[in-house]
Amino acid sequence: MIRSLDPDTDAVSCDGIIASLPAWFGMEDGIRECAEAVRTQPGLVAEVDGSVTGFLTVAVPTLQPRRSRGWPCTPAIVGAASAER
Repeated sequence: MIRSLDPDTDAVSCDGIIASLPAWFGMEDGIRECAEAVRTQPGLVAEVDGSVTGFLTVAVPTLQPRRSRGWPCTPAIVGAASAER
């Protein structure tokens, strides 16, 4: 069964899954990042006979203004267009 990840009840099981995959999560930073993700990010868990057998977390990016060549020019362009009317 696939269901929503519940950090309060699933985090320890997810930690165990990470610990069982040292070839993938053998670095302390990666283990720490995964542990934080299951406690702070939305996600899903797979359950078999009531035991968590897999999980997925989703990082939700925060919106920040992009730095691009066009961004600083926008106010000047809008102002020039308004002046022409």
